[in-house]
Formats: sequence, structure tokens, C-alpha cells
Amino acid sequence: MSDDQQPRLDALERLAALYEKGLLTREEFDAQKAALLSEPAPPASEAPETAPAAADAEAEGEAKPAPQRTPSLAAVVLGVSAAIAAVAVGAVVWMLWSRSPPSGPSANTAAAMSAATPGATAAALPATPTLDDAFALAFGAHGSAVKTVTWQHEPTKVRYTPQALIPIPGGMALIARGDVVSAAHVNSGFLGVAYLVPGPTGWTVSGQWPQLVETGSFGEIEGWKPRDDLFDNPGLEVDGGGEWQGCAVGYADLVELTPGLPTVRAPSVLVSFSYPEPAPDDPSATPPNDAGASASVQYGDTTGRILAALKGQTFRVVYDGDFARTVTWSRGALAFTPSANAKTLPGC
Repeated sequence: MSDDQQPRLDALERLAALYEKGLLTREEFDAQKAALLSEPAPPASEAPETAPAAADAEAEGEAKPAPQRTPSLAAVVLGVSAAIAAVAVGAVVWMLWSRSPPSGPSANTAAAMSAATPGATAAALPATPTLDDAFALAFGAHGSAVKTVTWQHEPTKVRYTPQALIPIPGGMALIARGDVVSAAHVNSGFLGVAYLVPGPTGWTVSGQWPQLVETGSFGEIEGWKPRDDLFDNPGLEVDGGGEWQGCAVGYADLVELTPGLPTVRAPSVLVSFSYPEPAPDDPSATPPNDAGASASVQYGDTTGRILAALKGQTFRVVYDGDFARTVTWSRGALAFTPSANAKTLPGC
């Protein structure tokens, strides 16, 4: 191979190396290769032969146009290398920029931060506690706790046990049942509520009402259940009652878990009544009063069903049996009040 072909071969090898490294496309490689192969390689004797001709032309005073110069192979290779380097640098810059996160929070992050407790990010909010941990936080012990409360002006020992955790606006409501220790027939049972709120350092008790509802006999409530169909916020139905001298009666207290303060919206809603008429020769028999005149002692049976009507505004209690009727409870300023026909319902 002649020496004048070596630069062309070196340039072709460089192009091949750039192509193999992925820095040139196939089209770019083919174009540059064709340009290199089409460029003629001038013989070494060409320059001296053209010099006398140029001198003769100048001597004769003829004007001869300047010869067109084909770019040298080295200039082509340097230009291609510079262009490839610029493209490679631009590609690297674009890759790095596209992988960099944009400044400021994303839309999802901003929404989560705005919904979180003021002063705390979503990641800083504590996990929801277990029922037992929430009870220990509110009552100071796991499993159960005995507290002394004042009932009818007397100190009374009550054993509280955890019942449920109910989500409410801004936190959780802990429901606890309270049974009187060494209770008598006249003792009511209790349903207590505590509000828990999350914060940067964990959950804290924002309010506690251990005697929110007092109902039942022998120191126990009959039961409770959640009611989400009556009020704007989560609600509770707490059942209680008892039997006195053959007359059995059941009542329900309806509670709304409003933000900041649980509220008894409808106290002592009659849900059951049973007072069988005694035998005529029973000396303890007492004639019942006129059912249309008062709610005094009356014989008979009935059961009431609490039904939702207009949520947050009204609900109905539908009675069957001997006292069939429908009583509508309507919302007032603080509590719900029954329609006038509730006065004719029986009682013990």
C-alpha cells in the first residue's frame, strides 16, 4: 500500500470505530465513508508540475482563476469528530436534565401536604394505633381500667373496657364500655368516649367523656352500635333499660360524634315496652290511665324501630303492637325533639 493511501485508511478506521461505539448512525457512517472514498489522492509530483504553468501564465499577463481546493482528509475527520462530540455532549446533557426532578412538590405531594395536619407532612403523621393502645393512651392501662366517677353525688367505681375505634373528622373516637363494680339494681351503666388526634410526636387525647351516656340497670348498659344513617357525622345508638315490678322498658340514647365534642342528640328514645295486665284478683293490680291523656302506667306491649329519614334533620320511630304509631324526631338548636304524639307513649 502506497503512503498516500494511508491517511484515507486511517480515516476509514476512525469512522468504523465511531460507528461501532454507537456514536454514528448508519446513514452518517455511509455518508462520511462515501465522501472519503470519492476524494482523489493527489500524486506527489503534481505540485511541481503545476508551478511552471502558473509562472508562465503570470508572465504572459493572463488572469487565471484560483484553483478550487478539496478539503483535506484531516479537516474532514476533525470536523466529523467535533460534530459527533457536540451531539454526544448534547445527548448527555439532555439525559441528565430529563432524569432530574423538577423543582417544587408534585401535584400529588402538594395535595397530600395540604390535606395533612397543619405543621406536619403526610410522612410525619403517625400510624393509626391499635384499639388496645388507644385505650391505654386514654385510660392508662391495657385491657381494662377501673376508674372512680361521681354518680348521683356518690363516688362509684367503674370498670372500663375498649369497644371500638371509629374514624371521625380530624382523628379517631375511642368507644369504651363502663360497668359499675359491685352494682345494685338502681345503678346505671356507662358508655365513655375519648377523642384522639395525630401529631408530629404521635397520638394524643384531645378530650375524654367517660360518662357520656348513663343508661341500663345493675350497673350495665344493654349494648351499643354505630349509626351512620342519622347524623351528618358518625353516630352511636346506646341501648339500656330495666324492669321494675313487672314493667320492662328499653331506651336508646342517640349520639353524634361531632368534631371536638360528642353530643347526645336524642336522649331516652323509647324502643321497647312490656307490661302485661295482671289478673283481676291480683291485689297489686293498678288500673291504667287513659292512654290518650298521659304517659303514665299503661298495660300492653310495643317495640320501636329507629329509622333514618332526612339525614341530619329528622328520623322516625315506628312502633307496633298495642301502641302502634310513628313518632318523628326533628333537629333543634342542640338536640332532636319528638312530635307531640310521643306524649302518649307508655312508660314504667
